[in-house]
Amino acid sequence: MFNVFESSVDVKKAEENEGWRAFMARTYDALAENIEPVVKELEIKQLVPKEVSGFTTPAFRGFLGTLERFELSYFFNYLRNITEFSFTAYSGCPIGLQGHDHSRLALNASQMRLLKCVYLESIFVCPEMVEFLVGHVGTLERISFQDCYGGTDKSAYNQIQWSALFAAAFEKFRHF
Repeated sequence: MFNVFESSVDVKKAEENEGWRAFMARTYDALAENIEPVVKELEIKQLVPKEVSGFTTPAFRGFLGTLERFELSYFFNYLRNITEFSFTAYSGCPIGLQGHDHSRLALNASQMRLLKCVYLESIFVCPEMVEFLVGHVGTLERISFQDCYGGTDKSAYNQIQWSALFAAAFEKFRHF
């Protein structure tokens, strides 16, 4: 069910035939009608990784553009056997900081305990990144950063410089 590619026609058909997909579609369509920006914050917890037709509409994308705060909890807690992990954020809006125009990184040290390789792209160095990487010092063999940034954005309040990440990792490694 989760590893089958769905075209936009397949998505619409699923929304007609599966009640939970229809409910998701109606929910996101209703959010897209947030014309006067009444909804300023959106948290989606334990998102089911299936597309709904509303995700691709100009109305929904416009709704996302009005949000001041967005938090997405995917299914990272259930990835118990993952040894390789790749997370790429949209390059026009890197994630990882908190504050106006930012979204936090939803990773923590208790997730993916067998992790050996991690690839991060378009993400700010942040407390969650430090906790996540330092928490995996005992298993990580390779870390790759692509277009990631140390804290330089004045609108964020949890900025961390690269040196803090490396110092925390070194300290953890010394005690390992």
